Amino acid sequence: MSEKTVLIGWGTGSINPDAPVLLRGQTYRRISTGTHDPLTATCMAIGHSRENAVLWLSLDLTQMPERVTLLIAERLAEKIPGFTRDRLICSCIHTHTAPFLDRDAQCGMWGEFYRLRSIPEGVMPPEEYRDRVFLPGVISACLDALADMKPAGISPVLSHAVIGHCRRVVYRDGTSKMYGSTNTYEFEKPEGPSDDSVEFIYVYDRAKKLTGLVMNVCCPAQVVESKCVCSADYVGAFRERLAQELGYNLPVLTIIGAAGDISPRDLVRQRPGSDPRNPQSAGKDGKKPVWSRGEPSMREFEGADELGRRLVWSFLYDREKADANVTYDFPFRHGFEYLPTPIRTVSEADYAAANARWQAALAEKGGDISLFTQEEKKALSLDAGTVVRYERQKKDLFYQTPLHVMQLGDCALFTCPYELYLEYGLRVRARSNATHTLIAELTDDETEYLPTPFAVAAKSYSALVTNQLVSCEGGEVFVETVISRINQYFPSEF
Repeated sequence: MSEKTVLIGWGTGSINPDAPVLLRGQTYRRISTGTHDPLTATCMAIGHSRENAVLWLSLDLTQMPERVTLLIAERLAEKIPGFTRDRLICSCIHTHTAPFLDRDAQCGMWGEFYRLRSIPEGVMPPEEYRDRVFLPGVISACLDALADMKPAGISPVLSHAVIGHCRRVVYRDGTSKMYGSTNTYEFEKPEGPSDDSVEFIYVYDRAKKLTGLVMNVCCPAQVVESKCVCSADYVGAFRERLAQELGYNLPVLTIIGAAGDISPRDLVRQRPGSDPRNPQSAGKDGKKPVWSRGEPSMREFEGADELGRRLVWSFLYDREKADANVTYDFPFRHGFEYLPTPIRTVSEADYAAANARWQAALAEKGGDISLFTQEEKKALSLDAGTVVRYERQKKDLFYQTPLHVMQLGDCALFTCPYELYLEYGLRVRARSNATHTLIAELTDDETEYLPTPFAVAAKSYSALVTNQLVSCEGGEVFVETVISRINQYFPSEF
């Protein structure tokens, strides 16, 4: 076997709950009533041997706290001799119809105030879901992928499909807002760009049989984000449609690109009177709300199926090109580091004002955090988060960003834990020397958004201090470091 021979293996495992669970992703409580399409963990094992293989997981989850990433690495080390954390990548599709992994999921940004304190009777607690369902499914997927490793060929293809749109709106006075109304004279434009690229890497065995697919899309899986069922959203719809076309289940490693300011909804073509944050708006005569002009509602499963169909068409359209250009014995390299990135800080004055309001609200409840309603928590989140940030910045002004950079033939792949605004990803892609550059956000940890300076100046949701751990200056450090790391693998332009 050539020293350049790369082995790739695939594994899938169920992470679908077998009982009602609390669903993550909204500011109000949702309890699952069943499953629309199953949640899965898909693993791609890749390396020159099983002994040094990197395990990349695509998880049908909202977000992944680093403590769970480390827990998975520990469990794998018990079963795989010599396995270390740097060889594990955990990426989430950011569906909002998946379970919590623990009760502390929202404490990092807003403190103990947001701990899940009570679990309704008959609902599976997050830690039971994590330990009894999630971890076994993930470990099974990883071990199966490792066992499946064999010499592989790849064929990367740049495709296109309209999946995501900028979800922030700029008005004539210079302000901007996530999911702002566009049916007004004051509307000027979407705040940022969209990216309709879909980066595919078709993976083959030596007999030139298609064995798996890497798919990179710049849009979170959030069409049906307000539903009360488990679903992988448009990613699940794509897998189901793809299986129907192929006649078998092809493993798909779905990674979401830079999409912190992107959603599946076209705010420009929404119906007058519809509210993109309210699933019931614009409904008439008891019928389902009509969201968009010319396409299915991007709040309903019909919308998720439509996006799945677009991706399958892209896959099928480019399949012939991929089959004709398979490369074997390609270069593979992988590096991992913790990158110190400056955090966003708050001033003494902002802290003092926020703390005064927070302490007053707490006093009204007699100091009992459990007495706050969900709406009160939402209203106080900025003050609570400002206090938490001030306390954090006194201890450390940097966040250690977990960063993987990989070369796969003429493809560069890199990860980040942020909900990365698209502009940052475009900068990397523009200056990368690789032919194809794939981005995986929401990987290995959860740090909320990394917005642009323009969005921060607007002082609206997704760009507030409670939504952003790493500062925009930290974003610059991250971007420049990633470009440098990629171009070390690709030292000259193609």
